[in-house]
Amino acid sequence: MKLSLSILLIIGIFLLTSPSMLTESQIVLKQVAILMVDEGREEKWAGFHQALTEYGWVEGENVQYTIYRLSQTEQVELASTAMQIVESTPDLIVTMGGIETLAIREVNETIPTVFIGVAAPQEWGLVKPLDAIITGVSNGQYELLGKRLELTARLYPNLDEVWVIVDPLAPPSKVHLAKVQEEGRKLNLHLVIKEVRQFSDLQQLTANLPSGRQIALFPLPSYLLEENLVKLMPQWIKHHLFVMGANPKQVEAGLFAAYGSSFYDQGFQAARLAAKILHGQEVSQIPWELPDQVQYVGNITSLRSIGKELDEQERLWFDGVVR
Repeated sequence: MKLSLSILLIIGIFLLTSPSMLTESQIVLKQVAILMVDEGREEKWAGFHQALTEYGWVEGENVQYTIYRLSQTEQVELASTAMQIVESTPDLIVTMGGIETLAIREVNETIPTVFIGVAAPQEWGLVKPLDAIITGVSNGQYELLGKRLELTARLYPNLDEVWVIVDPLAPPSKVHLAKVQEEGRKLNLHLVIKEVRQFSDLQQLTANLPSGRQIALFPLPSYLLEENLVKLMPQWIKHHLFVMGANPKQVEAGLFAAYGSSFYDQGFQAARLAAKILHGQEVSQIPWELPDQVQYVGNITSLRSIGKELDEQERLWFDGVVR
C-alpha cells in the first residue's frame, strides 16, 4: 500500500509540473529579438520563422519574438535600436543583414547572435574563427563573385567593359573589390570601377555612357545596391545595360539575371543554428556557414527588352527562368 501511494504521489507531482499542466505565468518563453532594416529583408524572417517552428520552437508556446523593423529612412536610429535590444537581454538576437549585425556587434559582448545573409563575414572582420558570440549564414557573395562574373561574360561574350559598381561606405567593399579584380584578370575582362555612395550616384551612372560599346553592370554587395537596383530597371532598359544580380528574388522583381542564394533559403538555414543555441549549445561550437542552396535565374522578358533573346542552349544554363 505504501509503495502504491508513493507511486501515485510521484505521478501526481510529474503531472502538475509537466509543460501541459503549467499555467501561462509558469511557462518560461525563450526571448528572441529580430533586427531588420527595410521590408526587403522580410523573406529572411519568413524562412527563419518557418524553419524554427519546424524545429519545435513554436511562437507563444516556448519562444517569443520581438521584432525591431526600421525603414531605409530610419537607419540613423540603428545604433540606438541595437543598444535597446542588448539592454533588453534576450536569449538570442537575430540580425537580417550586415548593417544590422555590425550595429549589434558594436554594443554586444555576451548575447548569442545569429546573422542572416552577411557578405564575407570573416574576411572583413565581423566574425572571428570560433566566435563566442556571433554565428550565422552568409549570403556567399564573396565566394560566388568569380562564378557570377564568369556567367556574365558567358551570357555576353563580346563585352567591351564590365562596370563594377561599388559602394565604398559598405564595410566589406575592399575585400570584394580585390576579389573581383583578381577574377576579372583570370577571365581577361576589362573592368571599370564605378563608386556610388547614394541613390543619386546610381542614377547618374548612365549620364556619360560611351557610344558603341557593349557594357554590363556588376554590382558588389551593398545595402544601397541591394535595395535600389530593381528600382532603376527603366533606366537600364533604356540604355540596354545588362545588370547581374546576386539574389533570385531580384529576378522575380524584374532584374535580368542573378546568381546566388535566396533570402528565404538563407533564413531557413539560419534557423538550424538558432535552434542549437536555444537548446543550450555554445556559439563557439557552431561555426558560421555558407548558403546550402545557390541558383542561377534569368528573366526572359527583361532580357528580351535589352535585345537578348535566349536560345535553347542558353536557357539550359539557368536553374530557373522567369517569363
